[in-house]
Amino acid sequence: MLHPGSGGSGPGARHLLRGRGWGKSTKLKRQTPETPHGIWGSRASCDFRGHVGAGRCNWIRHRRAGSLRRACDTELHLLLDLGPAETTEEKVCEVLRPELGKWKRNPKLLGAVLSGLARNHRAEVAGQVLRFMRDEQVEVDVYHCSATISVYGKDHKWQLATSLLSWMPVIRVESHVVCYNAAMSACSKEGRWQFVLGLLLKSMPAVKVLPDEISCNTVISSCEKCGQWQQALHLLHQMPEMNLEQDRITYNTAISACGKGGQWQLAIRLLNQMLSARLTPNEISYNTAISACEKGGQWQIALNLLFGHMPQMRIVPGTISYNAAISACEKGCEWQLALGLLRQMPEKTLVPDRISYNSAISACGKGDQWQLALILLLDEMPRRNLEANSISYSSAISACEKAGHWQIALSLLLRAEMKVALADSVCYNAAITACSKGGQWQLALSLLNRMSARRVMPNEISISAAISACEKGDQWQLAIGLLDEMPKMGLSPNEITYSAAISSCQRAGQWQLGLSLLSQMPEKLLIPDVICYNAAISACEKAGEWECALSLLWRMAGVKTAPSLISFTASISACEKGGQWELALSLMSLMPQMKAEPNGISYNAATSACEKGGQWQLALTFLSRAAAVGVRPDVIGQNAAISACAKDGLWQRSLRILSAMSERRPSRDATSYNAAITACEKGGQWQLALSLLAALPGTRVLPTQVSFQATVLACMTCQRWQKMFEVVGDMLHLTIEPDLSISSAILTECEQRGLRGRETGLLSNVGHG
Repeated sequence: MLHPGSGGSGPGARHLLRGRGWGKSTKLKRQTPETPHGIWGSRASCDFRGHVGAGRCNWIRHRRAGSLRRACDTELHLLLDLGPAETTEEKVCEVLRPELGKWKRNPKLLGAVLSGLARNHRAEVAGQVLRFMRDEQVEVDVYHCSATISVYGKDHKWQLATSLLSWMPVIRVESHVVCYNAAMSACSKEGRWQFVLGLLLKSMPAVKVLPDEISCNTVISSCEKCGQWQQALHLLHQMPEMNLEQDRITYNTAISACGKGGQWQLAIRLLNQMLSARLTPNEISYNTAISACEKGGQWQIALNLLFGHMPQMRIVPGTISYNAAISACEKGCEWQLALGLLRQMPEKTLVPDRISYNSAISACGKGDQWQLALILLLDEMPRRNLEANSISYSSAISACEKAGHWQIALSLLLRAEMKVALADSVCYNAAITACSKGGQWQLALSLLNRMSARRVMPNEISISAAISACEKGDQWQLAIGLLDEMPKMGLSPNEITYSAAISSCQRAGQWQLGLSLLSQMPEKLLIPDVICYNAAISACEKAGEWECALSLLWRMAGVKTAPSLISFTASISACEKGGQWELALSLMSLMPQMKAEPNGISYNAATSACEKGGQWQLALTFLSRAAAVGVRPDVIGQNAAISACAKDGLWQRSLRILSAMSERRPSRDATSYNAAITACEKGGQWQLALSLLAALPGTRVLPTQVSFQATVLACMTCQRWQKMFEVVGDMLHLTIEPDLSISSAILTECEQRGLRGRETGLLSNVGHG
């Protein structure tokens, strides 16, 4: 097979073509692609050397065709009047048999009948006419067969077209390239590119019929429609070896095939090859090339073709050209450029159509310009008398969904519902997603039910969006219920559906159910993707099941699913919660090898793991390493480092970190102060503990039970009873009750030194708490 994008042809392909009888050594005489000799009479009398001669020939041909049509008008009308139930061999014979002598004397008349049937898409009648000719021994020629094959093609009966082609030798009608081209066209219309290719590669060589340019163009077009860009390119590059000229249609179709296949580079290369082949690209050539760039996300090249190459070639861009360029900018999230192109069209005497506006609305949505999207939909399109369709509304609803405006999204959906067939599944899906993001799970489910009521079939995207809404609303039972209902609705759950359901289990702490869903996927012939694994690992992490989390992480490598940053971070956090600081550090060291660079959350989890493992040095190491690689540590990581130092009584280091937090973001929170006060308590620094507690009101951080109790312990450890009672008094004044351990410690200490009058009230309150 020809390598994509290569300019030449492989030896294997060359040998194959010669083996089929298409090589340069072939001695077969090529049949003319024109109408076969003998159908409309000899062409010898027509002079094609001059314009006058050609015009006279055309005049003679049209006059003869008109005479033939008039001669068989009666029979044609009678055949067209036959209903589907009347189209039988007997009825057709009743129409044609009275003039049997006429048909035998001039078989061309039945050719005119077949042409009339082709124009009216009456394939079943055409087949009966051909059978009548065979049974009544009326001469059947190439024209009759090609006309009938054309009827079959127009009536979407490609199987009958190919059957008639294979039947021609049986009735002693010579195979002709025109018949094969008609059969190829019939198969191509139905997306049967393999059959089209088979006719070209096998059937035609077998009967020694050489293809012409139309044959190859039909095959290339068939491959283009079905996304077979490699086959299209292969045939394009083999045409010279078949002694066939590549014309503008050939190249345009091949460029389109490359564009549909996401091969924008090859599309541009073919555009350049046209010039080398002395073929001037036309507007269609550039439109298909711009579309190829659009599908490949190459908006810059698309604009260069529109504003650079087309003017150089003196080709005036049309509406299709601009639409393709606007769509390219939309795919590239360049909403300003898309809007600029839309505004420029009237200046170029071009009228923007619905496609222009739909692409611009979508571009505004991707650029978070939901207001502009609404202006285009609700203001400009009506002023231009352009009726919005489902794509217009779904693009605008998606724009509101991305901006979090679920109320406006629902309003647009209601407008679409007022017009018949505008609110399709895409509109509903966007609205359900908007409700999901807005935390409106009830509305999301209501829309799902509304779809069925309005005879709009929900699809996998609809269910996935509804499950996601239930997940965000902590309605995991409803999420699982929707998943179970899908087979009853004729829908097959996909990876997105399962990942949403597993995520709902993760949020609800149902890690066992999440793992069960993950294990079900292979039974449904689904390969869990990284999102599914991440949701399951996160479920295990929240439940503290670090062994299961690591098992899933290692399983990903076994099934060739590369773990992502989220996979590693969730696993490290699971190890942190399980007190497995060594494993957490091992995972951190493994991340760069797996092309997953640690982020702030990863460093936070690793620092917390070290803190829980009493490894203050490692905790500080990760804190400094994060800063060194440009990851700004947040309050969680800083707090973990302070707590790690506090556990070893390293109050100076704890205060240093706390002080650094005040100089730059992140700002300190209650956990930061609590950890620092605890560090002072462990280090016997009761004055600093009191100072930190006293500073809290000025930092807009409310003291917590931990803040007071750590200060109480600091005073108690240093036997500063008076200060201790003052702190307890402040604590009770704020209606913060000490826990049982602190209450017991205070009572024990006071009993040992004897109660005094002033402390009696406080102690009674402590005892009561």
